[in-house]
Amino acid sequence: MFYGFLNGKLYRSNDGGATFKETNASGIPKTGIDEFKAVPGKEGEIWLTSGSEKEGIYGMWHSKDYGETFTKIEGVQEVDTIGYSKAASQVMFQYIQILK
Repeated sequence: MFYGFLNGKLYRSNDGGATFKETNASGIPKTGIDEFKAVPGKEGEIWLTSGSEKEGIYGMWHSKDYGETFTKIEGVQEVDTIGYSKAASQVMFQYIQILK
């Protein structure tokens, strides 16, 4: 699965990047997208960070449905980048790191 973002729209490729189709992504800023990353080993999960003075929207968003919808993470005001860490043994979830 590949994703792309252009002019306020999120695109998804199901064929290795040969073609992309626009998703129905809602609830995300149109400008100022700093980064979005799919979660390794969690098909369909994406985290997105944004900061836009033009729109006055800053924060972090999460999708569990291949980028069709996003939920803003409350309490996160500004994030520049995200990263993932391997889950500890016998732990089901990876760690997500947010950096400012």
